[in-house]
Amino acid sequence: MSVTVENSFSDDLALARQLAALASEDALDYFHRGVSTEYKQDGTLVSQADIEVDRSLVDFLARRRPGDAVLGEELGALGDSSRRWLFDPIDGTSNFVAGSSQWGTHVALQNDRQIRLVAR
Repeated sequence: MSVTVENSFSDDLALARQLAALASEDALDYFHRGVSTEYKQDGTLVSQADIEVDRSLVDFLARRRPGDAVLGEELGALGDSSRRWLFDPIDGTSNFVAGSSQWGTHVALQNDRQIRLVAR
């Protein structure tokens, strides 16, 4: 079932910034802390921090925009809506787990398959 809710661009942008800030704060809690890692089926590295931050973003969004769908790099697709939030909670996982500052957080919103906004 697809649910469409009208939100203003400024509301969406504010929420995207909140999501990006939350992801950064949560990730920094793990930074330099020695997190466990494993390899995904595609051969890329994933850390426990990636998974936990992705989960935190999904939970946060579910409370604020329950009708919106999500596509997180670690947790996959959740929900069915023309509005879909895209998360890469820790882009640069190998750098992150090595203690390098060369990593980032990415949040985007798709509406009807078009990227509407991006926050980092």
